[in-house]
This record gives sequence, structure tokens and C-alpha cells, in this order.
Amino acid sequence: MLTAGQAGSESFPTATYAQSRANQNAWEAAGLDSAPAPPGVNTGACRSERRVPVVLIHGWQSDQYAAWAYLGPLLAGSGRCVYSFTYGGRGKQAGGMAPLQASAAEVRARIEALTARLGVDKVDVVGHSEGGVLAQYLARTEPGFASHVRRLVAVSAPTHGTTAWGLAGLVRHQGVEAAVASVCGAACPDLLVTSRFVRRLTSGPIAVPGVGYTTISTERDELVTPSASSVIAEPGVRNLRLQDFCPASVAGHNGIVFSATTADLVLGALDDALPRTVRCEAEFPF
Repeated sequence: MLTAGQAGSESFPTATYAQSRANQNAWEAAGLDSAPAPPGVNTGACRSERRVPVVLIHGWQSDQYAAWAYLGPLLAGSGRCVYSFTYGGRGKQAGGMAPLQASAAEVRARIEALTARLGVDKVDVVGHSEGGVLAQYLARTEPGFASHVRRLVAVSAPTHGTTAWGLAGLVRHQGVEAAVASVCGAACPDLLVTSRFVRRLTSGPIAVPGVGYTTISTERDELVTPSASSVIAEPGVRNLRLQDFCPASVAGHNGIVFSATTADLVLGALDDALPRTVRCEAEFPF
């Protein structure tokens, strides 16, 4: 049962990747300091007695709108209370750029404040790219955080680090992490397969008992290399690849969160069941 009529079957407008970029550019040109939440997300006193709230965590060089302009409204329209925020900012509309340890602390504080405000014990977490890594890291290293997570869905998350097309080893060998961070933010070297942050996450079992884990990846991922870095090969973890459900899928690292296939798989993961049918539609190839 829903209370206050806040989380029902209302439809909220979604955006394609191209539409989301156009909106972002318009807001930046207008001098907006931060991107708003997508339609249907962060709607205030939303309550659902059937489903726990969903928290969306964006990835590197992104924000709460850029990552969730498509999936956020769909999740809200499915009768869920959906929440998002932008973290790790470095300038206007550029989240996920801070050192991962600092971003992890910020994400944890944001989610703790949200659960306290809503008066709920559990949330579902959906993270894209760096956002998925942060959620996995917090669940793995912070027992108090894991106890409040029911489902954790990581979409194109470089869980085991990215080789960055083979450049990760060169970056470490040449000792140029600081130079890399100056160009693309401190999060960049932290996401490489050679980083201490990744080693701490993967030094033992990643999945925490009591949390339902799902990973969703695409073989066309151009940033998470190899794409198998997203896979958690542990008992109880459901690892899904877009091309296993939609062989024609061309969705890349950013396109995956604007994919109807991904949307169906995320909804199924939150319900702890694979959907009977999965859509296979035209996608953004990057």
C-alpha cells in the first residue's frame, strides 16, 4: 500500500542521452551551479509500504541528472521512491571527480542523512560506474552501511579497476598519478586497476552476506577495460551482460544508463527476479 499518494504508477518524462546533454549545456550556459534531479526523483515526502527507497549514485565526471535522466523517471514511475544527489564535485556540474575515499565518505553521509530523514532501515542502491564502485566499497568496508542496504545494483562499475586501454601500468610505472589527476580529477587514478582503493575493495570477498548483488555490464564498454572488470565472480552475485539479453546492443559506458535493456534488468534486480521480457531497442553507442 502507498501512503500519501506519493509513489504510484505516475509516468515521468525520460530523456535520451542527446536530450540530457542538451539540457546540461543549456543549464551550464545559464549559469546553473548544479544540475537538478530528474523528473520523479527527490519528490519530498514520498512513501511506499511495498518497496524500500532507491538511491541512485552517479559516476565519474557526471551528476544526478546526467546519469539518471532516463532510469530515474522510469524507476519513479514503477512505484518506487527514488532519490539522488551529486557528490565529489569540482566546479559546476562535474561530480565524481574527488578522491574516491573522500567521495565514499560523502556518499555514506548523504545516504545516512536520507535514511534518517525518511525513517527507513533499508534502501536499494543503484550505482553507475564510479557510483557502483563506491557502493560496493562502502558495503565491503563499512558494516554499518551494509546493514542498511537491501539490494545493490552496479551498472558498468570498474569493480576490479580499469586498465584504461593498457595505460594503468604505465601510469603507475612512470609515477604520473598526480599529472593524471590534474587533468581528469583525483578519482581517475583511484579507478585504475593498480590503485590502492581498488586493491582494498578486492583484497577479499567483495559481496557482503545479507545484501543482494547484481552487476550489469556491456561488452562495448570503452572506459571499463576489460568489461569483465565489472563482474563479481562470487556465490550469490547475479552478473548480467546486456548482449546476453540483447545481442545487437551497442550501448557503451554512458549509453548503458540510457538503455531500455538496462532499465528492465535493473527493475528485475530490485525485485530479485529476471524480467520475463527484456526490451532491445536503439541505443547510444558510447
